[in-house]
Formats: sequence, structure tokens, C-alpha cells
Amino acid sequence: KPLAQSSLVNQTFDERTVFALCVLITRIVSLSSLVATVTVISLSIVFYDYSAPMLVPSLLSVSMGLTVFLKHKDNIKRLVKGEEKRIKIRRKSNG
Repeated sequence: KPLAQSSLVNQTFDERTVFALCVLITRIVSLSSLVATVTVISLSIVFYDYSAPMLVPSLLSVSMGLTVFLKHKDNIKRLVKGEEKRIKIRRKSNG
């Protein structure tokens, strides 16, 4: 049981970290959301505990991931065309 809880904590941390890094690198929130979604789905598969009843959580993870991609279909079209808007990241001034 602690292993499953540990995996869940690591999965959440990794997804947030991937999202934040992707935003910092690309400055595109929709791309970062999609990359983080793929990360969650991948980690759900990698950390699948075959000795525990994890089928339902894994299926939920995959179905929520598919929902995210369906909701981002217009963003995906803009990403492919290179037209997706980037966010502006401002540095804090010292004055």
C-alpha cells in the first residue's frame, strides 16, 4: 500500500514538474497541458501495480487524458500550424 501511495505522489509531482518546465521552455500552456497529460498516462501505465486493484484508476487516467486531448483539439490544430499563442513571462524587477 505505501508503494502505491508513493507512486501516486511521485506521479502528481512529476506531472506538475513537467508542466512547469514545458511552460518555461515553450511558453505555450496548451502544449504543456498536453505533455503533462501524456506524462500522467505514461506514469499510470509504468507504475501499474498488478497485485492491487488498479485497473479502474488506470482506466480513469486514460479516459481523462483522452478527454483533455479532445478538449484541446482546436489548440492542437493551432500548434500544428504554428499559430498557438505564447504567454509572456516577465521577470520581477528590483525597483
